[in-house]
Amino acid sequence: MLDMRSFIGNMPKAELHLHIEGAIQPTMLLEMAQRNGIDIPYKAEAELLAAQDYGHPHLANFLRHHYERVGVIRTGKDLYDISLAFLKRCQIENIRYVELMFDPQVHLDQGLTFEEVIEGLQEGCEEGARTCDVSSNLIMCANRDRPPEDAVRMLDLAAPYRKYIIGVGLDSDEQDNPPPKFIEFFHRAHK
Repeated sequence: MLDMRSFIGNMPKAELHLHIEGAIQPTMLLEMAQRNGIDIPYKAEAELLAAQDYGHPHLANFLRHHYERVGVIRTGKDLYDISLAFLKRCQIENIRYVELMFDPQVHLDQGLTFEEVIEGLQEGCEEGARTCDVSSNLIMCANRDRPPEDAVRMLDLAAPYRKYIIGVGLDSDEQDNPPPKFIEFFHRAHK
């Protein structure tokens, strides 16, 4: 009889929708907060794990916790560490290909340059391809809850790095922020 758990575990897989900032593991989050001098309300992994019970299943509630955690990311090395750690987990789960969505607007607000964001992610992806045999591509996301003009300006910052970015998307709060609001962003990205 076929053991389904082994069958699925051994099957090559693809991860086609992962926001890399959400892949930060609790231990790494605590280490980054300390390394970057960021005060967070958790001092131990158990506290962080307990706080992952988001309560009400509304996206806004999830995003509040998500951005609290993303707030510890302050360097390109942080993004390198997160992406490489995720690709190492992919190797264990026999995930062979990943499309990593990333959110540069938040990182730019926290003092990173677009170059630092791309270099950190791309170096992590390249190292993951070499050491974990997991290939990956980047999809740049614009925040729905920000003005569409900000998303268009982000494309200008991304232009020198477009060889690393295979697509664009939207993320964050969907309430009152439908895709048509970002039509110019998508037209410019297409060009």
